[in-house]
Amino acid sequence: MAFIGSLDVGGCERHLATVYPQLAAAGLRVGVVTFRRGGPLETEVRAGGVDVLCFDRERSGRIFGYDLSRLSSYTTLACVVSDVFRLLRSGRVGVAHFFLPGAYILGGVGSVLARHSNSVMSRRSLNNYQVGHPIATRIEHFLHRRMRVVTANAAPAAAQLIDEGAPPDRTFVLHSGVDLEPVDRAPDRDTARRIFAIEPDDLAIAIVANLIPYKGHADLIEALGRIRAQLDRKWVLLIAGRDDGPGQALKQRAEQLGIASNIRWLGLINNVPALWRAADIGVLASHQEGLPNSLLEAMSTGTPMVTTNVGGVADIVTNNVDALIVPPRDPEAMAGALLRLVESADLREHIGIAAAARIRNAFSLDVCIGNYLRLYRTMLSRPTLSGAEIARQFQTEFLEPARVASL
Repeated sequence: MAFIGSLDVGGCERHLATVYPQLAAAGLRVGVVTFRRGGPLETEVRAGGVDVLCFDRERSGRIFGYDLSRLSSYTTLACVVSDVFRLLRSGRVGVAHFFLPGAYILGGVGSVLARHSNSVMSRRSLNNYQVGHPIATRIEHFLHRRMRVVTANAAPAAAQLIDEGAPPDRTFVLHSGVDLEPVDRAPDRDTARRIFAIEPDDLAIAIVANLIPYKGHADLIEALGRIRAQLDRKWVLLIAGRDDGPGQALKQRAEQLGIASNIRWLGLINNVPALWRAADIGVLASHQEGLPNSLLEAMSTGTPMVTTNVGGVADIVTNNVDALIVPPRDPEAMAGALLRLVESADLREHIGIAAAARIRNAFSLDVCIGNYLRLYRTMLSRPTLSGAEIARQFQTEFLEPARVASL
């Protein structure tokens, strides 16, 4: 059973909605426990053969800023922990897997009280969210030592877990994977460019990220403003994502830099692989990430990327091989990397080919699902095997040796 706040649309929620139906198809009986019902992915998950059990309560409350189950009092929080306790004491759950902080705290406490010996947590971001939440942070640290194994989706997050007290010999990386089927079904470059009304000779740069300050759109606009005079061909920046507030300020800055007419604000789109196919260059400009799905998706299409060195980016790419890496919050460095790709079609081709191969070989959904299957089957079939031995076997057998060394 996976435990998560809800099945609303988000990176982790989409991950579960993709992976768990595949696990069910492979023969595991899997389910998802949520603390708020009615998320848009719930129907999709059920249709994929996955049981969904909701411990919904009537009033609201937040843990680490997450509105989990409309809980507003210690009494109702205790009721939810009791729900988890009773489920895990029933013996029906072989492996309990906790995702995202709020579900980890509620589910993890229930797991400890139930003395459930086969629990695992997954960290899918850096721990910035802990700032200003000392009590919840201490609960997380307490729980780390009581999981059979502890996982992260990237090496930096795993290192933070160890710093927080997670046992080093039971902590390892469990990477996400990108579904290559939509990529394989995406239109070819010429068709994709017609979809987005990009002229054949235009240089197209794309970024896919909701307009949130930490996604770094402002840095990208500054970078393009700096090299505007050096771009000797017509170019367009396509920005796909929901505006969560800074859109107007970004547009005003683009006007000041004289590049507003080169930018198209696409909003939310449902054909992201087609956008990547249409682009000559892609950008991930974030100030913080876990293991960025947008980078995996873009690279899988063969789009040469400029990416900031944040979170698990270094797990995915090697600078000057399958992407160009720049420091976060550094428009000048980003401008230089963009200009290198603009000026060299050969470099774009080289990096794009290497990027697609990297994702297909190491970060495909098939690789990810295979790792989950092996982990769960090991935990289920060998209840007396220590968490340290599971981690050792998993790192040795299922992850790339070069990536294991990063821990």
